Amino acid sequence: MKRIDIKEFLRSFTVRPNGALNVFLGAGASVQAGIPTAGMLIWQFKRMLYCQANNIKEEKFKDLESERNQNTIQSYFDLKGGYPERYSQEEYSAYFEHCFPKSINRKYFMQKIVEGRNPSIGHKCLGALFDCKKVNHIWTTNFDELIENGIKSVNNASSFEVISIDNQRQLANLNNYPRVVKLHGDYRYDKLQNTVDELQTLEKDLHKYFADVQSKTGLIVIGYGGNDQSIMSAFEKTLEADNPFPFGLYWCVRTGQKTNKKVIEFIEKVHQKNKEKLAAFIEIDSFDDFLYELYKTNNLANDHIENIAKSRFEKRKAFTAPQIGTSFTPIKLNAIKAKTYPKSIYSFKTDLKGGKDDWDKLREIIKDQPVSAALTNENTVAFASVNDIKKLFSHTLKSEITTVDIDDKLIYRQESFYLGMLYDLIEHNLLKKFKLEKVPNNRLRKYYSKNYKLNTEELQKSKIKTSLSVYEAFEIQIEFHNKELFLIILPSIHIDDKAGLSRFEKQEIANKIISKRWNRMVNNQLRFWLGLLKNDNTNIEFSIDSFKIDLEEKFSGVGSFTSSYYIFKGAFISNEPKLSFHISDSNYKTVHPLKGLKNFGPLDYSFESKQTNQQAIKLGIITPISGMQRILKHLNELNNEIRAATEKEYLTDYYPFSNIYKRYLDIPQNKDSKFLELVNEAEVNKLNHLEFYDFLKRKIDYFYTIRGEFDVLVLYFPKGWTKFRELKNDSVYFDLHDSIKLYCAKKNIKIQFVEDKSIDYLDPAKVKWWLSLGLYVKANGLPWRNVVVNESTAFVGLDFAVQRINNSNKYVLGSSQIFDSSGQGLRFLLQPIEHPVFIGKNPFMSKEDARRMILKLKEAYFRIDGNSKLEKLVVHKVLHYTNDEMTGISEALEGIENIELLQIQKYSKWRAIRGDIDRYTGKVKTDPHNFPIQRGTVIQLDDFSFLLWTHGSVQEDDVAGRHMNYYQGKRGIPAPLLIRRFRGYRPNRNDSSRYSIFN
Repeated sequence: MKRIDIKEFLRSFTVRPNGALNVFLGAGASVQAGIPTAGMLIWQFKRMLYCQANNIKEEKFKDLESERNQNTIQSYFDLKGGYPERYSQEEYSAYFEHCFPKSINRKYFMQKIVEGRNPSIGHKCLGALFDCKKVNHIWTTNFDELIENGIKSVNNASSFEVISIDNQRQLANLNNYPRVVKLHGDYRYDKLQNTVDELQTLEKDLHKYFADVQSKTGLIVIGYGGNDQSIMSAFEKTLEADNPFPFGLYWCVRTGQKTNKKVIEFIEKVHQKNKEKLAAFIEIDSFDDFLYELYKTNNLANDHIENIAKSRFEKRKAFTAPQIGTSFTPIKLNAIKAKTYPKSIYSFKTDLKGGKDDWDKLREIIKDQPVSAALTNENTVAFASVNDIKKLFSHTLKSEITTVDIDDKLIYRQESFYLGMLYDLIEHNLLKKFKLEKVPNNRLRKYYSKNYKLNTEELQKSKIKTSLSVYEAFEIQIEFHNKELFLIILPSIHIDDKAGLSRFEKQEIANKIISKRWNRMVNNQLRFWLGLLKNDNTNIEFSIDSFKIDLEEKFSGVGSFTSSYYIFKGAFISNEPKLSFHISDSNYKTVHPLKGLKNFGPLDYSFESKQTNQQAIKLGIITPISGMQRILKHLNELNNEIRAATEKEYLTDYYPFSNIYKRYLDIPQNKDSKFLELVNEAEVNKLNHLEFYDFLKRKIDYFYTIRGEFDVLVLYFPKGWTKFRELKNDSVYFDLHDSIKLYCAKKNIKIQFVEDKSIDYLDPAKVKWWLSLGLYVKANGLPWRNVVVNESTAFVGLDFAVQRINNSNKYVLGSSQIFDSSGQGLRFLLQPIEHPVFIGKNPFMSKEDARRMILKLKEAYFRIDGNSKLEKLVVHKVLHYTNDEMTGISEALEGIENIELLQIQKYSKWRAIRGDIDRYTGKVKTDPHNFPIQRGTVIQLDDFSFLLWTHGSVQEDDVAGRHMNYYQGKRGIPAPLLIRRFRGYRPNRNDSSRYSIFN
């Protein structure tokens, strides 16, 4: 199969004369605008017929790309008989006619699919190529208006003709207008051609016209698989010419797509007959991405296309949280607002310009000196006295020392030199003035004093050796909100390095201690550190010469505190989200997921009649030989009833799997089962980390060959394999758990790890609840969904992994997930980031990488279910967005009205102390509450950021009882998510609810 490299083709396209190459679009070109392909429609028709015949809600088979769902549906038609074979060319026509025997109904069905769809960026780029006469003919099998609307979007005054079945007499017009030719009709005017009989009537005039035009020009085919004979016969007719497609025939195929045998044969025929041998396949990622490359390669600069991102950027609206009332339970935050902070710096020229070596020299110059300095724009800037600058930089100073004001933009830049200088200023004071010591890990910014050792009682309570030296400590973080500086202080501990403990052992000890420091104790720690930093003064001050950070006397907060606090004005507590367990009956709902499952059964059980036999969930297992009986016993216990031993205010007794989920577990029971792969320990014990990983991959590869016969692969990972878990040093970063998950995701295998710590856990009921739920969801089960669901909203999560090659080169892998508002249709995408941009150690996408990744995700979403209407897409990631990332994402999502770009920081140092109000008097109590802050608490920090606690104390009748609190896990105090909006808005609505922060 002859291929041409896409870059080679782009170069050739730029030098071809205008009109040399035309474009042919099939249904695949409309997927990213939300219109399904013929292949996607076939599965919609099958689903419709199957669900009606078996009295099942179509929602059960929403994900039509699921191999399990396809096999279930297809088996029905195979058994019933009288239908075309799977993948045959007759499928589309046959199933369409079975669903809608009348032609008029087929027309209205197609009309419903294509109406109201907006052109994607690919259609607009094609419109720009068409408008500048680079392309003179666009042929299409599609019924929609996306091509015409794409042309009009770039030039509303563009002159062109639309030729379709009912007006093909215009083919004889002797004008020079470029043409859009609709070979199957236009849904607005024509009788559409859909079924086999209708398609056979494609008029000879259109055949002839197509052949005549393509005997003089070349053609790019995009999004067309060659599956209907009428169109392919038109292609065959071009072979009657002496030199068909003189400027070449280029047939685009999506990466990984299987190519139609007839198309391969046709390309070969053209290649043989074409004088220049210009016939080949081009592998592309998507229609939108390919057309954008054609547009950019030709140096076109259409204002509408270039301003897509700009218009998106203007659509950022502030969050609007309701102001708190007097009855709001007070909350103390662990942040102190600065009264003043340096807003100017000294700037001067030196020999230091800004490279890594220059930074190293700068650090050496100012080491242990009362100076905070940085390099920026080939200048040296500093907080210091003029005399110290002259003394320390005497050999390198090249200019006068001037005072420069800080640009407001710098205070919000999360990696700015200015922020680093503020941290250094504070650190200088902590070490010199307060005589603290710094934990040797610059990332944490943690400080401690050997004068403050943890007492014996606390160590004993946490079951820690009292001989161990553990000190009180705190971490700091600086943030700006509404141009105000906040210093965040997070109480922590430091374990003496002399103990000779590994990183894991230290982490385990820290977790034991921190997990027992609850609301009141953390409040005491905050008071302790506040008093120490005040140093017998009324406030906290950090300074170097005249550069000062002067902090307020107390921590900031929310609610009815004294006027000495800084009060955040916008806050509310969101109600616990109710979960629905029935597709149509609104009475089947509760906030307690486990009680909901026991009382109502899973949501997808309501999709079908109770007489229907439920499919079993089939498991595959990888286990060491010695652990086979242990893992089988653990899995078989999922079919038993088990009493809850802990957390009885929340955890309910576990019932047998089939009682809860209404489906049976099919667990392989003997070593001869093809679903059970045994590992010989002697075979793997001598392997290193990567060899063991390769060994497990081979086991997974076996299960890939039978992937349609099981639902979830269980990997038993005993203690004896702990040595293989990770390998992390300066040159290698390897995590076995993450690597296996990624490998399985690429093969679309759902995997469940089981470890000894779960099998041996003190409360088997708790373990069985979470294991059973994990298996059920991974087997495409839908246990529940939020009562509030917006069907036209989807969510995308982005993350990145960095791997080092040869100690220097960095390989960045982008991972992303997309799902709808109910959590269904989850897709996982892995894609190399070809042109990563590093800010510090953090990777960001180039504009091209961002556009390419989001285009793939958007297409994947529409392929899950062609009925999807996507009006809003929420994109979130841990790091902030660069302008290039926002531009690329905006271009990829053209055609979708509302795009929200959120940064969601899971790990921030923000914490909150929940106050307490006397239920009878309504007065604030002196001591904090026994329980931590409530789950669902939202505190608005500024116009575009807020804190959200997704974990915390729950007050809900269905959970712990009336007026009772429940705190799941009971570990320390919970951390909030820090959420920032970079782009996006919510359409204005007549809604004054307290959830308006999400507007």
